[in-house]
Amino acid sequence: MVSEILRSRLSQALLIVGPLTSLVINPWGNFDPISVVKLTAIASIAFLILFLILSNQKILAETDKSLKVAVGLFLTFLATTFLFSGAPMNQQLWGMFGRNTGLLAYFSLSVILLATVIVSDVKFYSKLVRTLILTGVPMTLYCLIQISGNDPIGWSLFQTFGTLGNVNFLSAFLGLVCVASLPFILDSKTSRLSKVSLVALLAVDIYIIQSTESIQGIFVFGVGFVVIIFMKLKSAKLFNFQQLLFSLLILLLAIPTASGLANKGPLAPYLFQNSIVLRTDYWHAGFQMTLDKPLFGVGLDSYGDWYRESRGEISTLRGSPDRTTNTAHNIFLDISSNGGLPLLLAYLALLLIAIRAGFRRYKASEGVFDPVFAAIVATWAGYQIQALVSINQLGVGIWGWLLTGALIGYWKANESSKQSSNRKVAKNQLLPAYSAVMGIVGLGAGFLLAWFPLNADSRYFSATKSGDWAKVVQAVESPGATAWHLARTADSAYQSQAFDNALSQAQKLVEKYPRDVFGWRLILYLPNSTTEQKDQALSRLQKLDPFNPEFAR
Repeated sequence: MVSEILRSRLSQALLIVGPLTSLVINPWGNFDPISVVKLTAIASIAFLILFLILSNQKILAETDKSLKVAVGLFLTFLATTFLFSGAPMNQQLWGMFGRNTGLLAYFSLSVILLATVIVSDVKFYSKLVRTLILTGVPMTLYCLIQISGNDPIGWSLFQTFGTLGNVNFLSAFLGLVCVASLPFILDSKTSRLSKVSLVALLAVDIYIIQSTESIQGIFVFGVGFVVIIFMKLKSAKLFNFQQLLFSLLILLLAIPTASGLANKGPLAPYLFQNSIVLRTDYWHAGFQMTLDKPLFGVGLDSYGDWYRESRGEISTLRGSPDRTTNTAHNIFLDISSNGGLPLLLAYLALLLIAIRAGFRRYKASEGVFDPVFAAIVATWAGYQIQALVSINQLGVGIWGWLLTGALIGYWKANESSKQSSNRKVAKNQLLPAYSAVMGIVGLGAGFLLAWFPLNADSRYFSATKSGDWAKVVQAVESPGATAWHLARTADSAYQSQAFDNALSQAQKLVEKYPRDVFGWRLILYLPNSTTEQKDQALSRLQKLDPFNPEFAR
């Protein structure tokens, strides 16, 4: 019974972490109102979950061994990268400003995936899918407010991005919501009122996706639609023949679609975007980093420190040499470039376990259309397609890891001969005192770990508003402050012609982050830098950005 009570509490925490991470923001107290706040939500609940599991390790012992090995390897390779890649450890722990996909984030996501499998309850996975759909409701309403021009928050950029900070992330998230809704619309057991509500939500979300001019949501929905129809056909007579015809149709449509993405054919005006060309530059750099640092990578969330050196001459001269990025815009390449091939292989092992579980469940479905399973498979597939062209933004990424766990766990829950008759009773039972205390300690530990970057950013936000230079300097020296905070401080001093302060901050920047191009460039051009300092800066810049004509002297 204790195990069932724990699983019930784990399920409650997991049903909270997705919506909270996607929706929480703090534009009133942070320079980064998105990522660092979402990291706090993920870490707090993940450590609550972790400590609950540790309070009764029996539920962990009952989990599939191959999954535990894959998660264990993934965490091991995260640790080896953190220790041996040579990147700044504070940056690896908390991640770069505006991304926050460092060790803490990936550790927390791994715990959440594992817990999603441990729960192993069909009703929980049904609730998880419905929670994704329900999370889309406030997001949709807020987007409509943004479209109407009545957003009460004074964002620096006036676009429709919901609480995710970027139109591409919003587009992808709403694509997942649409995919999750579709199986219930097609299911005969869904009530008429629910179908009408879901159709309305789907229609509005597609309109919002179209208004963002981001094709990510369209592709997520397109992939999910294909998967759902394919699974729906299995419940019809002669399903093998119908599935074959459907597969051939999709294959025929895939050819002009691929041509359109390459700016060829009749679909090119609708599918091709200049950002596709730019993404190929980012992918090339990520691949090069993987080749150059195959064992430990360049360091967690440290892609941006190596981009200029790895991008090559063509990418450097395509447009402006100052066009840079701090992510490969491909989650798989982000993982391989940041953590090396071992980390990528461990991540792929987790996905292969999910594919195996999904295939086994699909084979066992015996011609019955299960809308929950269809929604899990289709949204998971849609997320993986999005992962090929986008970033692990925490508000979207949390669902990718939840869905991976759900795909594995759903098969386990259906296969189990012991579908817990005690689960409903356990829901109303109190946790044992030891487990309750452990959960509280875990919640506090996760919040404390994420509080450092949250607090540093908040202090910097307040200090810059006050205009007090001493407070600004104290804020950038806080644990959790990033290279961005130091660079912005140095640049602010430079713009106000306080050159001594600018040089001091630039020197601190390159001391803590020796691969920071902005810091070295500032030292190069500051009028009060010594000749020796300028020569050192130029030498470093030529190494860090070898094809940039600005430094070819």
